[in-house]
Amino acid sequence: MLILSMVWGISQNIVPHVAANASSGNFMGMTMFVAGIAIGAFALNLTLSAPPSETTALYRPVIPAIAAGLMALIALPPSFAFIGNGLIAMGIYCLDMFLMLASTDLAFRCKIPTTRIFGTAVFVSRSGTLLGSVVGAAMMPNMTWDSLFVTLAALCLGALAIAGTLLFTQTDLQQRYETPRASLDDEKPTLSQRCDAIAKSAGLTSREAEVLGLLVRGRTVQDVCDELVIAQGTAKHHVSNIYRKLGVSDRRSLYDVVEQAQPSANDKRPLSHG
Repeated sequence: MLILSMVWGISQNIVPHVAANASSGNFMGMTMFVAGIAIGAFALNLTLSAPPSETTALYRPVIPAIAAGLMALIALPPSFAFIGNGLIAMGIYCLDMFLMLASTDLAFRCKIPTTRIFGTAVFVSRSGTLLGSVVGAAMMPNMTWDSLFVTLAALCLGALAIAGTLLFTQTDLQQRYETPRASLDDEKPTLSQRCDAIAKSAGLTSREAEVLGLLVRGRTVQDVCDELVIAQGTAKHHVSNIYRKLGVSDRRSLYDVVEQAQPSANDKRPLSHG
């Protein structure tokens, strides 16, 4: 974030020297128009593609957009510099949205205030922008414009390359931000694992464990009779024993007990019931 924000700050020192009428309202309006069109196209793509992680998707265009904007500033005539500036702005807007979404998600996962994470991110980002502006402004009086432009552009593109390929790649984001499937499975035991854990802790027989598994899946006593091929009186006897051993009196309480069950490490595989 610090490097990307520094590049943004430096670029805003470059723009006034390469753009025609950079200080005019028309230039800023065209810049925002290009940024808005780019953001709109990106948002439409997200809507149509429905990526598995919107946070990862928001980070993806940040560095390419800023790099493309810098190259457009170099290559395009001064009258079209607003295109490059608009692309750079689009990259920064995506970065800001990424920070807001990631801060909210991480605060929820880590159970800490959102303002603490988001406030830190904003502080780092704005500090980078300020530092980049100071560096860009300090370099200008000491160089002729041609050498300064090439030097600043090379520094910015090099910084983007470092940030995007060495420090924090898309793969890094996916590995550090997204929860692995195995972890999700461990955190959220399956219904079968919960039933097996309850059966073990309450000392249910193998037949009672089978009946428990059917009850928590919404089966009626008659369904239990049909699926296990047992008499209704036998099924009711098993249900009564289950309620007694679990200390519940109705189906709702039974659901609550199973929902709160936490299987141990040895309960990962379902029991084999005869």
